[in-house]
Amino acid sequence: MITEAELTRCEHCGTPFRPKNDECYCCQGCHYVAQVLRDDGFERFYELKGNTTLPPVGSKVFQEAATDWLEELQNDSEAAATARVASTEMGIEGISCLGCVWLIEALFKRQPGSSNIRIDAPSGEIGLSWIPGKFDLPDFARELQQIGYRLTKRATQSGEESSTRQLTFRLGLCGFFLMNTMLFTLPGYLGMGGEFFMAPVFMMLGALFATLSLVVGGGYFISRAWQALRTRVLHIDLPIALGLVAAYAGSMIGCMTSYTSLVYFDFVATFVFLMLAGRWLQEFALQHNRTQMQRQQSGPQEVTLTGGSQDGRRVSVKTVRVGQRYSVRPDEVNPVAATLTDHSGTVSLEWINGEAEPVVWKTERPVPAGAINVGLHELHFEARESWQQSLLAKLLERPTDSFRNQRLQTVLKLYIALVLVTAAVGALAWLALSGDVLKATQVLISVLVVSCPCALGVALPLCD
Repeated sequence: MITEAELTRCEHCGTPFRPKNDECYCCQGCHYVAQVLRDDGFERFYELKGNTTLPPVGSKVFQEAATDWLEELQNDSEAAATARVASTEMGIEGISCLGCVWLIEALFKRQPGSSNIRIDAPSGEIGLSWIPGKFDLPDFARELQQIGYRLTKRATQSGEESSTRQLTFRLGLCGFFLMNTMLFTLPGYLGMGGEFFMAPVFMMLGALFATLSLVVGGGYFISRAWQALRTRVLHIDLPIALGLVAAYAGSMIGCMTSYTSLVYFDFVATFVFLMLAGRWLQEFALQHNRTQMQRQQSGPQEVTLTGGSQDGRRVSVKTVRVGQRYSVRPDEVNPVAATLTDHSGTVSLEWINGEAEPVVWKTERPVPAGAINVGLHELHFEARESWQQSLLAKLLERPTDSFRNQRLQTVLKLYIALVLVTAAVGALAWLALSGDVLKATQVLISVLVVSCPCALGVALPLCD
């Protein structure tokens, strides 16, 4: 068991680690960035960082920055500039403290043609302004990558509009409406009867907050269900919308007729909040995954063949076959499981197990697909599998959701038909037996409310 006395803190990021010799840094990435900061005169970063522990840099600084989209973005921004200054907004990865903000600003200000920079650390967004023709946005991105930060596309720039912020706003308001609805509904559960002089006031206030909850939060599901119906597609939002509308309509009927058994205002507010919470988690996860896809390369692209007539030729990783010899440059990813033919090499398994600490690999030991060469020289391998057999290739494949969506459509069709038939038969049977319209309405709404897929509405988004 490793004791605290055996650990030391990385001089760059502050992460505790167990040194093998007299090491001061937890990984080669931190060592490299610390050297760059010292050489460029940015030592004040550590003063501003203080005791804040940052994530280890790992192999990020050794990966080549993708700048094609930045060149296009700069050209578009300069073409659209109406004044002598062009501007744009992007995402940025890696900001952890005040020192990070100061460092990025300092690096930007020393760039030729730089004008103004705005960094929103909580949202991970950065706004830049520069003089057209004098500023090099891709070069700035490469310098940021050297010290552990990465410019990324915003969701709107990549054409993928995210509703996370809208859902966050709706969720916050519906949480407020829920608490107030429960506040004015609770006295009824504690024995406050209709004869109590404040009962009508509490009922009115509960109805008000439930209405606001339905409009702000329920409107999200109702509009989506209506759009799905217009395109003749069944969606999970349809039974959710049916349950909400039925519960609210029954509650309003109960208020107007003083038939309290139909009042479901607390259910409306609670259900809206829970469904929004599940949908918000879904959107947050999708946005996070989308951002990660934008921030990282799609995987290894090429390797260098060694030996034979093709020695030194760069080929696609898709052509790698069993027994083929190739080399992987520093910062590149080993595409397939292979045998290291060098005496030893330094690799990172960050893509495999998330550990950023470099590992010294000995000769003849199989190197897994996804290992990153973080040494200073090329590493030579002999492939033990083809690219098509590689676990990395399978992980990078985009799975299709058509089968799951077809099954979901079938389940929804059967479920909605069963619920509607059960509700209608129950209401008609009760009306025929008792002749009580309100009681039959209560049965109809109760079936719709009870059968509303609460668990499915929360669980399904989290499975996407």
